[in-house]
Amino acid sequence: MVASDRTMALSKPLLASSGGDPASGFAAYNILKNIPAEITTFNTGNIDSAAILIYCAGKYRYSLPSPARFLIHSVALNPISTNFPVERTFLESQLAQINSLNQVITQVIKENSKKTQAEVEGAVNGQTILSPEQAKEWAGHPDYLHGAWCGFCGRR
Repeated sequence: MVASDRTMALSKPLLASSGGDPASGFAAYNILKNIPAEITTFNTGNIDSAAILIYCAGKYRYSLPSPARFLIHSVALNPISTNFPVERTFLESQLAQINSLNQVITQVIKENSKKTQAEVEGAVNGQTILSPEQAKEWAGHPDYLHGAWCGFCGRR
């Protein structure tokens, strides 16, 4: 695909997600941030875990009011169930991967909010749950809180 000066049509993904794989969330963020389109993201219920990365990709970010929410937390290691010994080097590599993904999450949130590195790290490590109203106060987003479903007006 050849890059163009032209901006693609507006895109307005409606999101409600309990999250998932943080590496995939970052890949989606990276794609959305780097395509020539004006992305608007909209929280229709919950933006949890890795979904926060996709939400942050929006140039404009909107949300329904509470009880919609945002969940920011540290990456977790899935429990290991094995019948054989786990070597120290394996655990060290898993910890390095967790630390690397936590840095990515922190960087994305910091770049897309009005918070300092330390404040974002505290939120990531503190399992932070924010209502849309709290998120607006905390991060400066969402840009607009819809009082009721309006057919997603795209209001700025």
